[in-house]
Amino acid sequence: MSEDVEQKLKQLAEENKCEYHGKPSISKLLSKIANGYLEIKKKSPVESELQCVPLVQLEITVLSNLNGTIAEIANKLANFGVNIFQAKSKEHSNAIQLIVHIPEEIKNQKTHKRHSLIELFNSLQEINVERIINYNEYNKLEKLLSALSTKARENYIFYKERIKAETKTVKQKNKKSNEDSSEEELLKEYLLEFYSSQSIVTNINCMIGYQVVINNQAGTLAELTSKIAEKFFSIIWLEIDVSPDKRTNIINLILGFYPLGNHEKVFEKLSSIKILMEKEIFQDLNNVIEARQLSALKIIE
Repeated sequence: MSEDVEQKLKQLAEENKCEYHGKPSISKLLSKIANGYLEIKKKSPVESELQCVPLVQLEITVLSNLNGTIAEIANKLANFGVNIFQAKSKEHSNAIQLIVHIPEEIKNQKTHKRHSLIELFNSLQEINVERIINYNEYNKLEKLLSALSTKARENYIFYKERIKAETKTVKQKNKKSNEDSSEEELLKEYLLEFYSSQSIVTNINCMIGYQVVINNQAGTLAELTSKIAEKFFSIIWLEIDVSPDKRTNIINLILGFYPLGNHEKVFEKLSSIKILMEKEIFQDLNNVIEARQLSALKIIE
C-alpha cells in the first residue's frame, strides 16, 4: 500500500469515526465497509465540506413579520460568526425558521469578546420596533399595532384624536393651511413614542440533532431518554437502527429547547453546543459509546 493511499484511507477513517485508541483505524474502516455498515461515495468538494459542519435549527417567533426583520436577524447572527445555511419565512406567518452553524467558540466579530450561547440568543431579542419601523408602510404597521395588544390599539385612537385636535388649534391660531399628518406618519410617531424599545422577537426555539451509539442492551434507551427528560429537553424526532453486528444501536434524534427561557440556566454558562452535549446531555451515561452532533438537518414543519 502506497503512503498516499494509506493517508487517504486514514482520512476516511477519521471522517467516519473509525478509531482505535483515539487514532484513525484503517482496519475498522474496512470492516465497516465489508459488513455493509458504511458506504463510501465520491463527494464534490462542497458536499465534503458540508458533511462535517454541525447544524442547529432556530425557530424565531416575532410579533409580526415586518420588513427588515430577517435582515436584522441575519445581521445579529453574523455579528457572532453564525452562518445561515437554510431559511424559511412567509409574510403571513410569525415564525422564521433558520438552519445555522454556530461556531464552537462564539465571538463578537467586532469586539472579539467571547460570549455564551444565551448571550447569542438574547441578542436577537434586542431587535426592537425602532430598528425596523422605517422599512414598513401603514398596512404593515397596523398589523404590528394589532399584535401588540388591544390596549395599544385603543390608546392609538385617543392619541390620533388628540394630535389632530392640537394640530387644528395650532392652524387656527397661526392661520396656516399646513396639511395634516398622514395616517402612516401618525402611527409611526405613536409607535416610536410608546413602543420604540418593544422587542419584535417574542420567542426562540432551538433544535439540535445528535447521533448516539449505545450498547444494544435492555434499558439503555430508557436510561438515555430519562436523562433527556430530566433536563426538560423535548425529543422532537427519534430514529433507531441496529448495527450489523447487533451489539450497538445507532440513535438519531433531534432535541428541542423551547421556549428558550425555560433553559436559560443551561445555556448561560455554556460557550458551545459541544459543551452542552458533553456536560448536560450524555455525561455519566454508562451505555453511551459515542455521541456527536448531526451535520444534516432539515427544517421541521
